[in-house]
Amino acid sequence: MQPLGKVAGTASSTIGFFQTAGGAAVGAGIGYFYDGTILPVTLGFTLCGVIAFTLMLLSKPKEVQAEPAN
Repeated sequence: MQPLGKVAGTASSTIGFFQTAGGAAVGAGIGYFYDGTILPVTLGFTLCGVIAFTLMLLSKPKEVQAEPAN
Protein backbone atom coordinates (compact mmCIF):
# COMPACT_ATOMS: atom_id res chain seq x y z
CA MET A 1 0.00 0.00 0.00
CA GLN A 2 2.94 2.33 0.53
CA PRO A 3 3.38 3.16 -3.18
CA LEU A 4 -0.23 4.34 -3.32
CA GLY A 5 0.40 7.15 -0.87
CA LYS A 6 -2.64 9.29 -0.21
CA VAL A 7 -5.10 6.85 -1.79
CA ALA A 8 -3.91 3.80 0.20
CA GLY A 9 -7.10 3.80 2.28
CA THR A 10 -9.27 3.86 -0.83
CA ALA A 11 -7.23 1.07 -2.40
CA SER A 12 -7.46 -1.02 0.75
CA SER A 13 -11.23 -0.62 0.99
CA THR A 14 -11.63 -1.42 -2.72
CA ILE A 15 -9.63 -4.63 -2.33
CA GLY A 16 -11.70 -5.52 0.76
CA PHE A 17 -14.93 -4.90 -1.13
CA PHE A 18 -13.97 -7.19 -3.99
CA GLN A 19 -12.80 -9.91 -1.61
CA THR A 20 -16.09 -9.75 0.31
CA ALA A 21 -18.21 -9.62 -2.85
CA GLY A 22 -16.29 -12.54 -4.37
CA GLY A 23 -16.67 -14.59 -1.21
CA ALA A 24 -20.37 -13.84 -1.06
CA ALA A 25 -20.82 -14.84 -4.71
CA VAL A 26 -18.96 -18.13 -4.22
CA GLY A 27 -20.91 -18.82 -1.02
CA ALA A 28 -24.21 -18.06 -2.74
CA GLY A 29 -23.27 -20.37 -5.60
CA ILE A 30 -22.44 -23.21 -3.24
CA GLY A 31 -25.59 -22.51 -1.22
CA TYR A 32 -27.74 -22.59 -4.38
CA PHE A 33 -26.76 -26.21 -4.98
CA TYR A 34 -27.20 -27.29 -1.35
CA ASP A 35 -29.50 -30.30 -1.24
CA GLY A 36 -29.18 -31.47 2.36
CA THR A 37 -25.95 -33.40 1.78
CA ILE A 38 -22.32 -32.35 2.07
CA LEU A 39 -21.66 -33.04 -1.63
CA PRO A 40 -22.17 -29.43 -2.88
CA VAL A 41 -19.95 -28.04 -0.12
CA THR A 42 -17.26 -30.65 -0.78
CA LEU A 43 -17.34 -29.99 -4.52
CA GLY A 44 -17.29 -26.24 -3.92
CA PHE A 45 -14.27 -26.46 -1.62
CA THR A 46 -12.51 -28.75 -4.07
CA LEU A 47 -13.21 -26.46 -7.01
CA CYS A 48 -12.06 -23.39 -5.08
CA GLY A 49 -8.89 -25.23 -4.06
CA VAL A 50 -8.11 -26.28 -7.62
CA ILE A 51 -8.69 -22.75 -8.90
CA ALA A 52 -6.48 -21.28 -6.16
CA PHE A 53 -3.72 -23.82 -6.85
CA THR A 54 -3.88 -23.13 -10.59
CA LEU A 55 -3.69 -19.37 -10.05
CA MET A 56 -0.73 -19.88 -7.72
CA LEU A 57 1.11 -21.90 -10.36
CA LEU A 58 0.35 -19.33 -13.05
CA SER A 59 1.56 -16.44 -10.91
CA LYS A 60 4.78 -18.13 -9.79
CA PRO A 61 7.77 -16.32 -11.30
CA LYS A 62 9.83 -18.38 -13.67
CA GLU A 63 13.14 -19.49 -12.23
CA VAL A 64 16.21 -18.14 -13.94
CA GLN A 65 18.74 -20.74 -15.00
CA ALA A 66 22.32 -19.78 -14.27
CA GLU A 67 24.59 -20.05 -17.28
CA PRO A 68 27.45 -22.50 -16.87
CA ALA A 69 30.83 -20.93 -16.14
CA ASN A 70 33.41 -21.33 -18.92
